[in-house]
Amino acid sequence: MGAFVIIAVILFPYYMKNDDAVQKARMAKAELKEAQKKVAGLEEAKKKAESKADALQPKDIEVVFVCDTTGSMGKHIDGIKTNLKDVVDILKLVNKRTRIGFVAYKDIIERGNPNIYVTKTFALREMDTPSFQRLNSFVDNLTAFSIKNSDPPESLSYGLSDAINMPWSSGKSKHIIIVITDASAKDPGKTMALAKQFMARSASAKITTILARTENMDPKAPAFLKQLAQIGKGEYIIDSGRMLNSLMRATLSD
Repeated sequence: MGAFVIIAVILFPYYMKNDDAVQKARMAKAELKEAQKKVAGLEEAKKKAESKADALQPKDIEVVFVCDTTGSMGKHIDGIKTNLKDVVDILKLVNKRTRIGFVAYKDIIERGNPNIYVTKTFALREMDTPSFQRLNSFVDNLTAFSIKNSDPPESLSYGLSDAINMPWSSGKSKHIIIVITDASAKDPGKTMALAKQFMARSASAKITTILARTENMDPKAPAFLKQLAQIGKGEYIIDSGRMLNSLMRATLSD
């Protein structure tokens, strides 16, 4: 018994020291975990800051307007004509490089009538002064005219196909198609398939739709354009009668 007491007395300081070492190890481990959390938090904050900074950097943008030019669209086409220069100027101001194209479309059933086209295109190109003057002239010459028919849907698939086949760049620029109409498509299945085809080309692709409210608006147009914008990961915009606001929202929103 005496020997045990002697051994216990000798070893007691060792056990005390060992217990203290264990506690210190636990504290160090806890401090390490806390430090690791802080480092992870700082890394996440750094990534977010870099992402925001990247988003603020001027980028390349490519926009193709696909516009219904049948008889009911007169007021809205006039709105595009009036505000086109302001839209282009703002896009050029906030983007590094701006390319714009335009597709006007009517209805396939009117093909063959004098002065009626199914589609008319202005090829996608960089907006220097001569190019803008040509674009402006192209839009100025558009007229809202159609042969009377009882078929509300229009041939949007033809216009969308022309837009998709424009000379889009293969780089990281934003690719945007903006559909402006008061009608659904004559062949909605084909139109949606074309939209999916466009979206599959680029991670930066987007299709936004603008509902042009008119007296003869196709009752199926709102639901159709919502679905098209959903497939295109863009916005569905109802034009309030202020086309400049609608166009700027369509071109500048992420």
